[in-house]
Amino acid sequence: CQDACPLITQQLNEVRQRLPELFGKQVFFVTLSSDPKRDTPQAMKQFAQKQHADVEGWTFLTGRQDHIDKILKKLGQYSENVEGHSTLLIAGNVPAKRWSKILANAPSAAIALRLSVLAGATDAAPAKP
Repeated sequence: CQDACPLITQQLNEVRQRLPELFGKQVFFVTLSSDPKRDTPQAMKQFAQKQHADVEGWTFLTGRQDHIDKILKKLGQYSENVEGHSTLLIAGNVPAKRWSKILANAPSAAIALRLSVLAGATDAAPAKP
């Protein structure tokens, strides 16, 4: 999309910068396409580069529509209307079985703190104010 996705990516870039000790080690980002017909691997790569998000620790995924739909349904994020896709962030610590849904427009410091806590970081405060 042209509206929410660039803004969310910008927000996540700010979150990433607040977690220099965790990002790419304990905290990873995955951006999942909801429109694989337009979001080819090449288009996703170009978007990531344009948004300064083509970095180690951040993966942009696309695939077959039926596979994407199945994943989005399992995550509770499926929408019939591609432009009406969810803007919630889903964060989880798989080994600890701890999950959280976070509003993408929450302050970047609050998102970074939540990710630090989920990651089990000893210092739950974000590294950079």
